[in-house]
Amino acid sequence: MSLFEDYLLERRDLHVYRPWKEVACFLTWKTTDDDGIYIQDIYVAPEARRGNIARDMADSLVEEYAPARLYGSVDFTTKNPEVGLLALLHYGFKVKSILGNGLWLCKELS
Repeated sequence: MSLFEDYLLERRDLHVYRPWKEVACFLTWKTTDDDGIYIQDIYVAPEARRGNIARDMADSLVEEYAPARLYGSVDFTTKNPEVGLLALLHYGFKVKSILGNGLWLCKELS
């Protein structure tokens, strides 16, 4: 683990998931009290964005940890929030609630 990954785990209880060394990508996640996983961030390097890397990463995380549901969020104060929102909706997330400047979304898996 890198120093920054140690920091994220210690300070924010966030794990960093990097399933493939040959692709520049990662996601950050934490468990929820209801047998779910909250995916906070997904990043795929620009040169790898033409494929389905983000979806494949999420699928791999689900396969490895078998949560009952996934959560995601979109902060409308960030750059290009519509990109994240469209990706989450396309992946099967449904809007759960409004959070000040954003949305909380959920995808039931069981």
